[in-house]
Amino acid sequence: MGDFFRGWRRKIGIVTLVMACLSATAWMACLWDHAAINRLISDIVPPQDGRFGLLTDEASITLGTFMAFQPGQFRAANVVPPKMSIVTAQGIRLYLLPIFDIPFWRIVTPLAMLSTYLLLSKPRTSHPKSVVDTVAVEGT
Repeated sequence: MGDFFRGWRRKIGIVTLVMACLSATAWMACLWDHAAINRLISDIVPPQDGRFGLLTDEASITLGTFMAFQPGQFRAANVVPPKMSIVTAQGIRLYLLPIFDIPFWRIVTPLAMLSTYLLLSKPRTSHPKSVVDTVAVEGT
């Protein structure tokens, strides 16, 4: 069994498999209760006005900038409020203005495929280079 993990490909394959499993677990947790994941993220990195942040919904992770708006600002500017928001511990509602949105399947699928390739591909056999010492014969 120890021979299976010899080489960098298998070790990287295990790391990518763990990352794929963690991403799939986060995906399933967001399907169940994405508000709990958002609370966990906000406990680790508290959202503040003007700061970058992450929020999740049922199918994706969104990176954006948090902005605080007053309730009447959207109506006055004829702007639709962003769909993702979070209420801080101080009771301020921060809206996430998205920069990019990535679906969970775009994270899980490539990681799973890469780990499958790295774990199941046939390892290369190493051929040690032979060093031939040549002795220079002078004067002959």
